[in-house]
Amino acid sequence: MAILPLELSSRFVSDSGGEMSRKRAIVLVDLRPCSRLELERLEHRIGEQSVLSSVLAEIMASPEVGEVALVSDGAPEHRSLLELAKRSGVDGHPTFGQTGAEPVEIAHLVRLAAADVGVLVAANSPQFDAAEVARLIRDKRNSEKPFALFIADAGGEIGFGHLMRCRELALQLTERTGREAVFLVDHLEAALRIEERGLRAEWGAFERQPREAPDHRPAVDAVELARFAEYVVLDLFGKRELSAGWRRRLNRNTLVLDRAEPWCGEADLIVIPGVTFPEEWTLPMAFGDAKTPLLGGSEFVILRREIAELVGHEFEREYDILAYLYADSERDALRNFALKHSLNVRILAEATDDFAELLARSRLFISGFGITFYEALALGTRPVVWPLSDQHERDALRFFDAVGLAPILIHGPEDLDPLLEALHNAEPAPDPITDGTFHIVEHMERALSLSLSEHSTEEVAS
Repeated sequence: MAILPLELSSRFVSDSGGEMSRKRAIVLVDLRPCSRLELERLEHRIGEQSVLSSVLAEIMASPEVGEVALVSDGAPEHRSLLELAKRSGVDGHPTFGQTGAEPVEIAHLVRLAAADVGVLVAANSPQFDAAEVARLIRDKRNSEKPFALFIADAGGEIGFGHLMRCRELALQLTERTGREAVFLVDHLEAALRIEERGLRAEWGAFERQPREAPDHRPAVDAVELARFAEYVVLDLFGKRELSAGWRRRLNRNTLVLDRAEPWCGEADLIVIPGVTFPEEWTLPMAFGDAKTPLLGGSEFVILRREIAELVGHEFEREYDILAYLYADSERDALRNFALKHSLNVRILAEATDDFAELLARSRLFISGFGITFYEALALGTRPVVWPLSDQHERDALRFFDAVGLAPILIHGPEDLDPLLEALHNAEPAPDPITDGTFHIVEHMERALSLSLSEHSTEEVAS
């Protein structure tokens, strides 16, 4: 790890006392001692490429450093400095900037540095002390385990169910084991939902073309990112499958979440976080020709903490129906039905920050099926399925059978009348739903973790 203080000079200092590492580098541009005139001179020198390009060249000399994060503490005078730096990519390597008005935290700087990203920091506030930042980064590197890579489909017609349960799994993994979790997503709201919980999000996709990345989020290659991971967690949309040999291409032990089609047999572990598996299965079991361990059942349900915090509290059921529907035609049909029968409904077309409380304040919940059905039961709300696909319908029927509820299925406006009966006739409450995320964490760590030397051996063998 190299710390490169740049105080109007090019003095390189290694935190280990040896030669400057070309694998990971941080540049601290400390502007505190600079007068306005000195700052202008520094900007002029950077503009002539005499300082910044040489520094970037040192950072990017290794192919393992593919980007430089430009981080400012928000001082207005840094804007031109950072704009110059953003235009100074070396040898085709991308750069990206982060120049918001809010001060950047040292913790964010440390996370970037510990993730093998070169960091150029413009700072004139006391929070950036080179020696202290060096110590924090060294301590973080010494204490951290290699990260777990989560590849989750999210956004658009996919929604955010896959992402949100993976986020909870990642949070509990980090809290219980200290292992960092990194997400690969290609939807801006998905990335923000990951980052708002202090997790790292990269832009990209696996085995499909990623959506176009925003300017400030460079796309990364999934296979390349997996090289630095301890293991991979896949939570993919039900309408797509991976091609043969996907596990060999990832070259990491992999958990497939909530899927059990033939392509999943290449995985090292399969977990069904709930009860949506065929009744003839006896779990745990070996799946496919490779005899992949397959686990599942109510003890593996992932209950997000936003939901778990509300379990056991009494809420006024102010909404007859809460619905999360993707198609305009479905929302219009339900809205007309509610007007006809004077029902108080709340219809969502996208996720909201207050979804957990809305769910707790509703009597019925309609959706295409997913993690939210378990969340609804945990909060005493009756789930109803308007399936997104045949697979969603099959899973929903298995769910209703397993929890002991009569299925209510909607395929169109003609199927809405049973909602009235469900609102007026109370059913016996099914068994309570509790969070089983920690069980998945335990099995992930036990079944998937490899030492770094084992990774190296595996890569050489392949």
